[in-house]
Amino acid sequence: KLRPGALSVEIPRLLRCLEPYGTDNPLPQFGLFGVTLKEITPVGNGKHLRLEAEKQGHTEVCMLFGVTIDQFPYNRGDVVDLAVQLSAREFRGEETLSIVVREIRAAGLNDRELIDDYAVFEKFKRKEALGEMELIRLMPRREEFAAVYRMLQKNGGWNGHTLMLLKQLEGEHLHLSKLLVILQAMRELKLIACRRQGERLQVALLPVQGKADLFSAPILQEIERLGKGGDAHVEQ
Repeated sequence: KLRPGALSVEIPRLLRCLEPYGTDNPLPQFGLFGVTLKEITPVGNGKHLRLEAEKQGHTEVCMLFGVTIDQFPYNRGDVVDLAVQLSAREFRGEETLSIVVREIRAAGLNDRELIDDYAVFEKFKRKEALGEMELIRLMPRREEFAAVYRMLQKNGGWNGHTLMLLKQLEGEHLHLSKLLVILQAMRELKLIACRRQGERLQVALLPVQGKADLFSAPILQEIERLGKGGDAHVEQ
């Protein structure tokens, strides 16, 4: 775990004592946590990205290879965690620091909770009976529907990573599983149109006539049916 301000070409120089790198001895990875994406620039004929990541006044340039701007699910201003590899490259007779991004995720989210949410949502998709706590984790309340819809209205829809949308809604204490259910219900009720491109989620608000009966959405009726199979109940 490193601060951007602590990065220097001296780190990969010190790592040379661990060479040679290979299958059984991978290049070490470092974490840059809670950095803000200041710039996202396509390079290499648009096949790669140059990212400028800032924290506490220090900005570092990182390379993300094999990802186009259309495939990249994050936007300028997003706060993310980066897993990076460091190397020293010669440039004009001097060694300079090269930072290559290997993984990127939304910052500040609870990994264990996300894994549990995915597991509950997958259980629902397999049409297995749901226990009471699983039903609570899946079935949204009206005010949670309203919070998501307000956020989409505020942003003019959504164009980014699903987890960044969840991050925007953190004050509502929404589970990821509930957010996925809400988005699918809104799509079924023709309140929104959704499109995925890689990990990028694009959501457009559709014209609405009259008041939608939220709990008439097929996905919510199916959750209620599976909940009854597990002796659980639904509160709307």
